[in-house]
Amino acid sequence: MGAERHDTLPGLGPAPARQVSLPGVPRADAERLARRGYRLLDRLGAGGMGEVWRARHLGLDRLVAIKRMRGDHPESSDRLVREARALARIRHPSIVQMFDVLVDEGEAPYLVMELLHGADLARFVAPDRVMPELRAVRLMLGVLSGLDAAHRHGIVHGDVKPDNILLAADDTGVERAVLLDFGLAHSVEPDRAQTSSLAGTPDFMSPEQVGGHGVGSASDQWSACVTLYSLVTGRPPFARPSLPALFDAIRGAPLSYPRDAAMDPRLFAILARGTRKAPAERHADVAELGDALHTWLRSRSAKPEPRS
Repeated sequence: MGAERHDTLPGLGPAPARQVSLPGVPRADAERLARRGYRLLDRLGAGGMGEVWRARHLGLDRLVAIKRMRGDHPESSDRLVREARALARIRHPSIVQMFDVLVDEGEAPYLVMELLHGADLARFVAPDRVMPELRAVRLMLGVLSGLDAAHRHGIVHGDVKPDNILLAADDTGVERAVLLDFGLAHSVEPDRAQTSSLAGTPDFMSPEQVGGHGVGSASDQWSACVTLYSLVTGRPPFARPSLPALFDAIRGAPLSYPRDAAMDPRLFAILARGTRKAPAERHADVAELGDALHTWLRSRSAKPEPRS
C-alpha cells in the first residue's frame, strides 16, 4: 500500500489510498477504481467471462460488489453495459440493485452493485440436497415477482437458473432469493421474442432458445419452472448425457413426473403447463404463473413442512 493521498474527490470526500498490490486483483484495476472512489478488497469469484470483487465506496463508507467482464472475451464490454442498463430500469427486492457503471474510454467498464451475502441455489440441485416444496415455491415466488417487474419494463432475463439466484438475508435475517446476472438480458416488448444467437445454460433453455428463435418473457417462465422443478427433485428435468440428446428432449420430450421425488401432483401440473413446448400454450405470463403457485401454496400452508 502506497502513501495516503490527501486531495478530495468531488462529492466523495477524501480520496482513497493508492493501491499498488492486492492479491488476485490486477494493479491497473485497483488504481483505476481508486481514482473513482473505490478501494478493492478481495475477489469474490471468477469465471470464464468475468470476475466480481468486493470493494468499499469511500465516500459513503459502504461495501459494494464490482463486476468486470474479461477484456479478451468478445463483446464483453457490451454485455456489461447492457446488464447495467437493464438493472437501472428495475427496482425490486428480488433483483440485484445496480448503483453505477464506470466507463473510461478505451477501457473495460465496471458495474457497481449491491453486495449480497449468501450462496446460489445451485447447491440444492443434487439428490441429497433437495429443497422442501413449500420453501422452494416461496423463494421462487419472489423471483417470479422480480421477473414480472423486469418484463413490465420490457426486459427479458434470458438465463434464469439456480446458479443465477442468490439466497441472501437482509439485516433482520429475512431470507430472500435474488436474481443475478442480467448480462444476457434483452430489451424487448413483453411476449415478443428477440432473435439472437444461442446463449444461456443448456439444462434451463427453452425450446425456442434451443431452436435459435430467440427469447421472450415466456422463455423466462420456462426456465423458472425448470429451476423450481430442479430444486424440488435435485436434478434438471431434461438432463441427458449429451448436448444433442438434451436439446432433443427440450424440444420434444414432455415434462416427466418425478416418481422418485416428493412432488405434489398439483404443483407438477403447474410446472408442466409452464414448460409446454409452444410459448403460447404456457401460462399467460409469469404473474399468472405466480398466481397459480400462490393458490397452491395457500392450499398447502396448513400442512407441516418437512425440515430441510
